[in-house]
Amino acid sequence: MATLRRFTAALAGPGEMWSKPDRVSRSYELRRHQLRGTHDRPSTDIFELYWADKVPGTKLKQITAWLRSLMLRRPADVSRRLRPVFYLSYGVLLTLVIASVLLAVAVGVDGVSRLFSGVAGLAKIGWVSFLLSVAGAAVNTVIISTLGDAARYFDDVPDNIAVRQSIRDSGMSLLRRLHTEGKYDRIVVVGHSLGSVIGYDLICRYWLEVHRSHGRPPIVQQAARQEFTGWLGKSIDTQADSNGYREAQRDLWREYRRLGQPWLITDLITLGSPLTFADTLLARSPDDLQTRVAQFELPVCPPRYDAGELTVNEKYLVDGHMRSIKMLNHGAPFAVVRWTNLHFPARWLLFGDPIGGPLAPVLGCGIKDVPVTTSPWIRRRTPLAHTAYWRRPPDDKSRSADDKKPEATRALLDAIELDSGRWLDKHMAQMPWQYFIAEEAGV
Repeated sequence: MATLRRFTAALAGPGEMWSKPDRVSRSYELRRHQLRGTHDRPSTDIFELYWADKVPGTKLKQITAWLRSLMLRRPADVSRRLRPVFYLSYGVLLTLVIASVLLAVAVGVDGVSRLFSGVAGLAKIGWVSFLLSVAGAAVNTVIISTLGDAARYFDDVPDNIAVRQSIRDSGMSLLRRLHTEGKYDRIVVVGHSLGSVIGYDLICRYWLEVHRSHGRPPIVQQAARQEFTGWLGKSIDTQADSNGYREAQRDLWREYRRLGQPWLITDLITLGSPLTFADTLLARSPDDLQTRVAQFELPVCPPRYDAGELTVNEKYLVDGHMRSIKMLNHGAPFAVVRWTNLHFPARWLLFGDPIGGPLAPVLGCGIKDVPVTTSPWIRRRTPLAHTAYWRRPPDDKSRSADDKKPEATRALLDAIELDSGRWLDKHMAQMPWQYFIAEEAGV
C-alpha cells in the first residue's frame, strides 16, 4: 500500500481522497483509494495490483543465468541503447581474466594458493568479516532485489513460467472483476518499471478474451472504424498527427462501447518502462521483434494491419433478421487504447532514468512519448529519477529557462485525464438503453 498511497497523494490532496475496502482484488492486504467526484472529475477508484509476493525465493544463480543469456548474444542482437553496457561488461570480464592469468604467471600456482589461504585467514578477522557481510547485503539488495523480479519475469526457463503465470492470473482476475462490476465507465492502466510490462501483457491478454464480444444492435453504423483505418500504415510524426490519431482511438472506443463491446480500458500509461529495450527483453534480436510484431504476437500502436485485415466479420440474428458487425482483430488492442509513455531522458544510461526511455521507435509511432523532468537536480540527473514519476517536487528556481520538458507529476495527471467527466457523461448519455438492461441482467 505504500506505493499506492504515494501515487494517490500525487493525484489529489488529502481532503479529496478516502481509503475504502477493496472487494475486487480479493487480497486482505489491500484497500482501494477513492477520489472525490467534482463537476469535471467523476468519482474515481484507484486499485493496486500487488504481485511481489508471486516472486518468492529468487536466487543469485537465476539472475546470473538470465544475464548470461543476454551476454551470449551478438552485439547486433542487442538494443542500441544497451550496447555500451554490453561492451563495457565484456571489457570488465576480459580485464579480470587477463589479470588472473598474469597473477598466476607472476606468482605461480603455489603462490596463488598461499594468497587465497591468506585471504581466507583474513576473513576470520572481525572487521573483515563485517565488511564481507555488508558486501553480501549490498549484492542481495542491489542485484537480487532490483534485478530478481525482472529476471524471473523475462527469462523463459521452466522455473520462471509458473511465476509469470501467477502474476498474469492475478492481473487478469482483477481486470475481469473491474469490467463486470457494473460500477465503472472507464479504466486506465498505469504501470511503472516492470509493472509497465505487466500492464502491457494484461491488456493484450484480456483483449484476446473480449475483442469479439458485442451487443445486438438492430442498426450497425461504424463510421469511426472507417475513419480509423485511414491511420493504418501512416507515419505519425508531428504533434498534430499524434493528436489526430489519439482522437480517432477515443472515437473508436466510444463507437464499440455503443455497439455493446464490454472493453472499458481507454488508456495505458507507462512510466520508466524497460519496454524501451523490447528488442532485447521481449525478443532475441531486433529482427526477431519485428517478426513477432508482424505475426501479431506483440501488439503495437497503431496495429500492424492493413485496412482489410483490421477487423473480423461477426454475424448475429436480431428480430428475425441477420446483421453483420466488424469487430477488431486479436492483435489490435491499441486501436482503442491510447498509450502514453513518460520517461526521464538519460545520458550514457546513467545520468537520468537508466531503465525508461522512448517507446515509439520500438513499439509503434502511435505511442505518445513524453520526456519529463523533476526537482531537485540530484533526482533529475541520476538513477533516482526512476522513482520520481509521481513525486511532487518543490519549486526549482535553478531550472534553466530552456528546459521545456513538463514536470513529471503534471504530465502524469494530464495522461490519466481525471477531469474526464464532461466527455464521459456525454458518451454515457449516448449509450443505448439496451446496454443498461443487459448489464443489470448480468449478460
